[in-house]
Amino acid sequence: MAQENLQKVEALQGSCVEPGTPTSKMVYVPPTEAQYNEILARLDEMTSRVERIETRLETRIQQQEARIRRLERGMTWAIQRIKWLSQSVTALGEICQNQLRHSSILFKSFQ
Repeated sequence: MAQENLQKVEALQGSCVEPGTPTSKMVYVPPTEAQYNEILARLDEMTSRVERIETRLETRIQQQEARIRRLERGMTWAIQRIKWLSQSVTALGEICQNQLRHSSILFKSFQ
């Protein structure tokens, strides 16, 4: 009986279960050594692909973070420049108003 079961298992190795086969009729057949080695090789290949993708993503993330830092520095500089220009415009406006008042006083004095 054991020899007969062993022959059935050996005959089934590498075969697929037909669709619709009830679970109760299915027999687990462990993979052959060649199949097992093929599975391990495919897993190694997939692992190395995932590692390469992770490395590329990490590099891109670092590049984007550096770009964000540069943009933040640039925006900080631009905001400071705008504040300075705003203060300069305000000061020039005050100077112009004072000049107009002075000119107005001079004009009235000449009339």
